[in-house]
Amino acid sequence: MKNAPAKYSSALTALLIVSVIGCARAKIRDERLPLQSGAINSAEVILVKEVTAEKAWFSGDKANDSARIVQEKTIIRERFTALLIDWLRKKGFKPQPYSAELANKAPVLETVVTGFDHGSGAARALIGMGAGSSNMEIRVRLTRGQKTLSDFDVVATSGGRGGLISMSSFLEAHITDGTEKIADYLHTHIRAR
Repeated sequence: MKNAPAKYSSALTALLIVSVIGCARAKIRDERLPLQSGAINSAEVILVKEVTAEKAWFSGDKANDSARIVQEKTIIRERFTALLIDWLRKKGFKPQPYSAELANKAPVLETVVTGFDHGSGAARALIGMGAGSSNMEIRVRLTRGQKTLSDFDVVATSGGRGGLISMSSFLEAHITDGTEKIADYLHTHIRAR
């Protein structure tokens, strides 16, 4: 029983870390059409359409600031597309920006941000543990010609992140987490060259 205080100390430290920085990131939700294993391979080009948020809903702390919403839609369009291409490249794919000339020959990845809930910075800071969490909802479709290969949603969330850092916007974190999750999902379904 000599090690009991150290054991409790480790558990309390882990709980403190989770409560301060949180544990949620992005996850697959509502997999309407799962990507069949081997439907794509890492040797072929994947065309990445520009990510849009034009029809997305916005809610939470900052939803009434129309100038901010316009700015966030621009950031989503510019950053999300670039990061998605980067993550796909890191996973061994050959992503390229969408080209109509190649669309019938290569898989096309279409990603749309359907919603962004800013949540409540005050609730995240004062309560934490998921209260006031910020969430981004993302729709992803992979097609080849007229055939849909996969159709699923990703949700990126601030989860239980709390403390002073939680007062800021999670837009960049959601973009990073969402793009990584999409690339991971596709990578788990590739076939060897």
